[in-house]
Amino acid sequence: MYFNQHKLILLGQGKFTRAYRIENSDIVYLFTRTDNAISANNCTKEIYTWLQGYTHIPYMQRVDTEKYIHSLHGNYNIYESRFYQQLTTAYPIAWEQAKVLRAVYTKHLTLHEEKYNYNFHAIINNAYQIAENMAYELEQLIDPVLYDAIYQLIVWSSNYGQNFFMEFNRRNLKIDSDGNLILLDVVYFR
Repeated sequence: MYFNQHKLILLGQGKFTRAYRIENSDIVYLFTRTDNAISANNCTKEIYTWLQGYTHIPYMQRVDTEKYIHSLHGNYNIYESRFYQQLTTAYPIAWEQAKVLRAVYTKHLTLHEEKYNYNFHAIINNAYQIAENMAYELEQLIDPVLYDAIYQLIVWSSNYGQNFFMEFNRRNLKIDSDGNLILLDVVYFR
């Protein structure tokens, strides 16, 4: 596929977004369909565009799609991002941060699952509370800069409603060129 006169290599595809990397470059384009999909599909990417400057937030800028509308098949929002490296034990600080994030989130999600007797709708209705409880505990356990990025994600995500979740699996946690943990796609909406 070509976009903006660059050959794009498909990196992966999720439920709503396709990620392409410009050949021989660290620039990534994210194509998110806007037709026949809920508006929340773009929320995380929009939130990231507003939170630029936070160390652990990925670079994300919206691309003006008007000039590309004829070359695209379908309605898309397009975002430019960067290619980030896989999280590995070669980055011990980021690796430990990721372990703490996963452990605390799993603990709070499990507590709410048990509290609401695994009723999925009740858990979704209390997703914001899960995030707030998790943030309170994380404040004591992680570096303040990472905590601030997570807290900002929670605050900005709540602008789109209370039914968002955070997920800290290895697929969504990356490393930037300075070895910082990057929260690539940790928020999703139900």
